[in-house]
Amino acid sequence: MQDRNQEAENSENSNPNTVVMPLPEKSRFGDATNAPHSGPAEPASKKLPTDPNQVILEGFLMKETKGSFLKTFQKRWCVLKYGLLEYFHKKTDKFAAASIPLSSLLGVHVDSTKNTHSLIVTCRDRVYKFVQPDKVTTFKWLQAITEATPQGLQ
Repeated sequence: MQDRNQEAENSENSNPNTVVMPLPEKSRFGDATNAPHSGPAEPASKKLPTDPNQVILEGFLMKETKGSFLKTFQKRWCVLKYGLLEYFHKKTDKFAAASIPLSSLLGVHVDSTKNTHSLIVTCRDRVYKFVQPDKVTTFKWLQAITEATPQGLQ
């Protein structure tokens, strides 16, 4: 059986604009606001919280929604906690529109094409695509999700 990193790599195409960041073998919890880069995250002295109720990163992202004929993008308030990514229709909503347990994560990567930067979150049952014009924001989310993924989960 393939591990999560191999499954995510096998599902990707060979697009030269795609940056694949494998899930860490060993936890390197660091500051999610470190300067973004395409390589592995550098160890940081500040630790990310492992409390599942504490927010690590939050903000608006544009989520791709596939309609019957064309793709549209909807602004969603996203909240990342240790082991969980949630998004809401509005920042003031009390209940999440969707919750993505990071234990079901097969991979996460950035695809930069046509002046946009897409954060692709691949789970066992679905692929989520969040599009941003800002490269810094996209890589900040990539690093934070990678580091907030619990280790040792199949």
